[in-house]
Amino acid sequence: MGQQRKLPYLIMDPGHSYNGEFFEMHEGVTEVGKVIDFIENVLGETVPDDQLDDEEINDDENIEELQDDPVQDATYQERSIQHLDTIHTEALTDKTYPEFIVKKGLTTIFFHVKWDPRCLAFREPYGLAAVEIMEIKRTNESALARVNCFDWPDVCTKANVTRYPTIKMYKKGKEVAEYKGVLDEFYFLKYYLLLTVNSPIVLMTEKEGREFMDAKNPSWNSKYLDAFTIGFFPEGTTKERLVFSEVAEELRGQYLMASCVKDCAKSL
Repeated sequence: MGQQRKLPYLIMDPGHSYNGEFFEMHEGVTEVGKVIDFIENVLGETVPDDQLDDEEINDDENIEELQDDPVQDATYQERSIQHLDTIHTEALTDKTYPEFIVKKGLTTIFFHVKWDPRCLAFREPYGLAAVEIMEIKRTNESALARVNCFDWPDVCTKANVTRYPTIKMYKKGKEVAEYKGVLDEFYFLKYYLLLTVNSPIVLMTEKEGREFMDAKNPSWNSKYLDAFTIGFFPEGTTKERLVFSEVAEELRGQYLMASCVKDCAKSL
């Protein structure tokens, strides 16, 4: 790991190079806000899309600037998109909606209407994401579904859907997040996958630490992420580790974060 540093500390590595930025956690710099600011500055992130307020999210002009080409292309892809939808994302009804959200693991529902251009633009990326998630999980059961709010307005009202498209994520029957980022397969997948792991991931051994830093754990790490944050806490539970855990929970879905504790921290 190079030069010895006073523990505990964090490493923000934008490229899995072991040469990331260091942030020593000592008295006076353990405030949650300061740690978040440092992580976002190092990794080049500003306020993430999913943290914007409703007024910013509903700015149609900004959204169209980001997604102008997909929206224009959507009308030419209707036939192939419909096939992708039918095969890989279940069309839910008032009866199947409550059954779907209690399925094991993280499930996602795309609430849409057929005439909205942004809904049309996201249908293909959403279907492709469903295929990729099934491959990662090695299952034939899709975790992604959709609801046509024109056909099933009661379902959308129950889900508190007020604009289109809306993408909500559920675990054990409860809504845990709403995706408000760019309507793109890669960014949606990154957000979904980050929500499927603990934040932070707890690493107990040197082997676990090296696999994490080599982008081997989680298995999809190297394909979808180009950065990570890892905190080293040799004494186990400390004030600094508690602050880091709070930071990780607040940044959940945006960054891959891990706590390297005890033997992991002492050996790396």
